[in-house]
Amino acid sequence: MHPSNTPASTQRRANCTPATAARLARDLMRLCLLMERRYPPYGKWLGCEVPPRPSGSGGAFARTAVGTRLSPVLTAALAATDWPTRERHLAQARSSRAGTTGSA
Repeated sequence: MHPSNTPASTQRRANCTPATAARLARDLMRLCLLMERRYPPYGKWLGCEVPPRPSGSGGAFARTAVGTRLSPVLTAALAATDWPTRERHLAQARSSRAGTTGSA
């Protein structure tokens, strides 16, 4: 079906806005920290973890096993200028996290 023939509600749901992408990235970062059995930092500082600091002294998320793998993907999702690219990167981050297990 051509996009102009789809209902407006379907078109709104399909679009991943930058704000939605940021919330999903934040939630995924918090989930990763919880699965690693680490207390998520205060929300104001959680976003400082993407990308990890060059000095290697990154915050809680950057120090997790998946933080180094997910940071570039989440950064790409947040930097994307169109919703299909944002969705692709967020899906990649989610499936990458789903394929790992938390530390015991």
